[in-house]
Amino acid sequence: MKALWIAVIAILSLIGMGLSRPAQADDLQQDCNQVYVKLQVIKGAAIGRRDGIFTDISGDAYYYRVRGGVHYYGCIISLYGNHKEVTGDTGMNDFYTESDNPWAREGWRTDESEDADGPDGTHFKEVKGDIVCLFDGHWDGGEDGNPQYIPSPLFEYDIACGKKVN
Repeated sequence: MKALWIAVIAILSLIGMGLSRPAQADDLQQDCNQVYVKLQVIKGAAIGRRDGIFTDISGDAYYYRVRGGVHYYGCIISLYGNHKEVTGDTGMNDFYTESDNPWAREGWRTDESEDADGPDGTHFKEVKGDIVCLFDGHWDGGEDGNPQYIPSPLFEYDIACGKKVN
């Protein structure tokens, strides 16, 4: 019960501090806008954006699993579509700073502890100062050993950029 009251007081304090729209978030909003503008031009995909609090539970540390993750305030951008209807690349590689690209030249760096890629999806974390962007992509990569399986052409990306609030 004590933990519940602490959580309620913390949330009310954040609201009272105006965290629903932080004054220091100009650079964060610019980064969110940059991601959104880059992705909204992808023909054949739908995109949405909302601002709010999100949680990173992707880390392997005890803290992430037991304490509920790290909470951020920022933007959550969702991009989804059908690979058969999208013309060109979905643009995710433009944000992955392992290669030399404009995103990397602006000071973004990949957190290699949260870098995973596979046949059914991708996850990576980019960091610039106190701003974090989490990139998660999901699609059907098929079934190894079953050549008759026809993978779904649908994909979904969730990109969440924010500043830590806890």
